[in-house]
Amino acid sequence: MSDSSRFSKYNTKKLPKRNKTRVVCGAREDKNKFYRCQICGFITNIERDTLDGGEMTSDGLIVEDFVEEVNIQEPFTGFDDTIVLDNIEDSKGGEIMFTVIEGPGRTFWAATDGSSTYYKGQLVSYLAASAAAIVGTVVPLAVAAGIGDTTNLQLIAGVVVGFNRRTPQYTTLGSLTVEYEAGVVTQAAQLAREFTGVEGMYVKGDPQVFVQIAEITPNTVLRGPIFNAAYGTLVGVSTLTAVGATPADGMVTAATANAADAASILNLGTIYCRSGANRGIYRVNKNTSSTAPSVTVAFPYDEVIGDTFVVVPLKQGHSTVVIAGPGMYISSGSAPVAAGTDRFSIFVYKLNLEVAGNENADFRFNLDHFARFRA
Repeated sequence: MSDSSRFSKYNTKKLPKRNKTRVVCGAREDKNKFYRCQICGFITNIERDTLDGGEMTSDGLIVEDFVEEVNIQEPFTGFDDTIVLDNIEDSKGGEIMFTVIEGPGRTFWAATDGSSTYYKGQLVSYLAASAAAIVGTVVPLAVAAGIGDTTNLQLIAGVVVGFNRRTPQYTTLGSLTVEYEAGVVTQAAQLAREFTGVEGMYVKGDPQVFVQIAEITPNTVLRGPIFNAAYGTLVGVSTLTAVGATPADGMVTAATANAADAASILNLGTIYCRSGANRGIYRVNKNTSSTAPSVTVAFPYDEVIGDTFVVVPLKQGHSTVVIAGPGMYISSGSAPVAAGTDRFSIFVYKLNLEVAGNENADFRFNLDHFARFRA
């Protein structure tokens, strides 16, 4: 049979008629109990194979009403953009430098400058030192020049979270293992790469080195590791060798063995008691000495010889910081800001100085570092 219209012509034919289900012979109580399935040929028992509540039709089909299961979930309350981190290590064993823990911006692929080495967790900038334009999109964040980086005028971009390399590669910095990728320039070097496709404005077959960036905005809170002047070098621990007052008064004004990593500036550093009666307690450090720290608000319990302390050159609230590496860690080996020194301006929410090798700070960059044409 055929049919047609103004637009098309098509043929139709009847589908072959199915044979009815055949009864398999049975005697007495087995009579009319067994049927051969017209689809698969399997012999079925209507008492055994009928679904609960089912009804057999004349052609052997089983009909059943059923209730669809519904997965009841908690009502949606919106996305939570807070990323909870238990440590600073990635899923493949490499150490992470900086991580976004709150208020992330976009994640996007960006071109490298062809010559720098990029590390996972590294801070990057849209501009090079002295606000110079760059080849590519981002470069590793250089050390600040001028208070608030007013000389270099770098423009904070984000944190490196991935590479377009099929098989991750790692290197050792100090005692730590980190994932990295080095920029390349020539045709041969690009085509020799084991690369994967990216997204966004770039075609997936482009072999140049790309980094995936987690964007930083003025509201983005970061967690950054604190090391002593080199990535992986532990923050120094000072041990009390004498008590400054008799009786002890909790001011910790006595000499210590193992000087702090840097001399402090009045009320711009933090001292943390790591062992002793005051263990776990933070105070603002008021002393400018690296060997005799002291506080304005006393520790609640008497200090004794042998107590240990950690002193870092930043504090909760408005603070300044040296980020070195480049863009890899907060340096405890640089004194808090004084006139003419080179530091970034940040706001610190939390310091964690409890565990050796895992000292870190939760902070955000102040607005200055996102203004391209600031003075």
